[in-house]
Amino acid sequence: MKIELLQILYVNLFASLDFHHITKFFEFSGTLGVSEEEEEVVFTRLFPHSLIGKAKEWYLDQPTQVMTNWNTLE
Repeated sequence: MKIELLQILYVNLFASLDFHHITKFFEFSGTLGVSEEEEEVVFTRLFPHSLIGKAKEWYLDQPTQVMTNWNTLE
């Protein structure tokens, strides 16, 4: 993962307002120019880096199969 991508995500960390965050996350991810085939992998890898606090705790409490499947996680 490029450091610049993580820096942008860290500026927009998520702690609440889940709908607002997921909308911003999709907007950000859409600027990456990845193919549809790559989207799930990219989303799954980037999403945890956009979370803090209770949102990060919630994510870390999810079973592995949820963390590794974007459609389930979403």
